[in-house]
Amino acid sequence: MTNSGDRPRTVLAGIDGGPSSRDVLRSAATLADREDATVIVAHVVRPFVPILPEAAFVHDASVPDEVTATLFPCVVESLYDTSVAFRMITLVGDVPLKLAEVSRRLAPRAVVVGRGSNTTPARLRRWLSGTMSERLARLQPAPVMVVDVARPIASLLP
Repeated sequence: MTNSGDRPRTVLAGIDGGPSSRDVLRSAATLADREDATVIVAHVVRPFVPILPEAAFVHDASVPDEVTATLFPCVVESLYDTSVAFRMITLVGDVPLKLAEVSRRLAPRAVVVGRGSNTTPARLRRWLSGTMSERLARLQPAPVMVVDVARPIASLLP
């Protein structure tokens, strides 16, 4: 049940609470079930950035507890009928950097994330620094799976 270095097997699922979160969780659970792994559900709250004002940005680093309390029922509902164990963590910072930090520490079998939104600020961020999944793939060694809302992994596997 362990991989190299006697670390527990894990699959890291990065969620944002958006429309793709449920599919990301279901896909991560499918992978975790096949690998006899635990799903680590990570939600990264972006700090306030004055140049890109959005309602989703936070001004206070103490917000993670509130965010976790809000997202936890969604996570439980999404994983309720699976047999995988999960743990949820909430972090504050740049999404790819924080997910990469967790990934390097846990050495997951895979990192599962959803496709980014298509809002104007999101398009601007992609234009300036690339997609979150591209940055994440460059920052850590685990394979990165990007789940499209229309095609979760369960529909692709035999």
